[in-house]
Amino acid sequence: MALDQTVSKSPEAAGKEFASRINDAVNRDDSKLYRETMQGITDWKSNNALAQGKFEESLIGSVDLKTAALYETKESFSRIDTNKDARVKPDELTAYAKDPANNALQRAMIEKEILPNYESIANNSSDRVFSFMRDSHIRSKDLQAGLSKAAENRPSEKLTDAEVEARKNTPDFAARSAQYTLDKFKQIDTSENGKLDKPELESFAAAPGRTNLEKAYIENDLKSFDQLANASKDNVWSYFGKRDSEIRPGDLQANLRAESAKSEVQDALSEARKPGLLPNDKIIGLATVRKGEGPFHSAERLLAAAGGEHDIHEVRALAKALKTAYKAEGHGDIKDLKVKHSFVTKDNFDKLVKSIENDAVRNALKKLAAS
Repeated sequence: MALDQTVSKSPEAAGKEFASRINDAVNRDDSKLYRETMQGITDWKSNNALAQGKFEESLIGSVDLKTAALYETKESFSRIDTNKDARVKPDELTAYAKDPANNALQRAMIEKEILPNYESIANNSSDRVFSFMRDSHIRSKDLQAGLSKAAENRPSEKLTDAEVEARKNTPDFAARSAQYTLDKFKQIDTSENGKLDKPELESFAAAPGRTNLEKAYIENDLKSFDQLANASKDNVWSYFGKRDSEIRPGDLQANLRAESAKSEVQDALSEARKPGLLPNDKIIGLATVRKGEGPFHSAERLLAAAGGEHDIHEVRALAKALKTAYKAEGHGDIKDLKVKHSFVTKDNFDKLVKSIENDAVRNALKKLAAS
């Protein structure tokens, strides 16, 4: 997949677009997209040797470096761990950062985030009882614990009830639920017997700080509990009516294989891996606030430019989405809206379009972006 051919030719814009894809892959734990994007970065640099400086500056500056560094170290753990003791040490990380096979982003991840925060990352999993027994080296479980914490604090995962309901209706929701429970297995398994029962799942979902999406994942697994518990079909007595009554890692893995093989799930994953929709300069200009205006005026201009007939309900649907996006970006009350602010950016456009509840409005913006 030649990602270098799909991004803007400007080195700054290309850096931001690749950064957006890295962030997206990390947030979704999509190893395939992550590897493809890293390869795309290498390909882009090979084809644009004279613009490397600006490209790398934009790329590194636009990535969520702290979280991406944990993901890079987890994904490349076996390469970094040269002595194969299931721990990555500072000297191994330094050697990895200096490996000419790695790009500037990978070096920055190690040198700016992992090595300076080595001790705290090594203790991310908090599985030592006494402080004098704290870990001195980073293990894969420490990296996963750091990524889980980052996911819990990610605003995009703190979805509204309506957004969670929409996700429940996606073809791959059952697979994502099983994957979530597998990732959190040790945390849920409070009895430490390698199995999950219903009370353990219920207690985990009810814990303070659990997001709406996390609760939905667990609720989905509870709803399918018996099916999940028997997914691996490794109870020889099942033929005589005695089936498993608890979920084990093997059950979740078997369920994931079965769910992932479904054509509708494969289609959903392929769609998710597609690059996000990007706005052109015309859209950004139309969404830019003029004196005395609000989101309604920008919505009117955007729909008028898209062509066709658009009623007041469609204008209101778009204005609502623009207002919601404005607040989500931390701008505060809409009454503080400033002239020349654009409701649309390259970073928020794809999410904005997906958030609109009116099909005609979504299609109008997609048409405008393609023009």
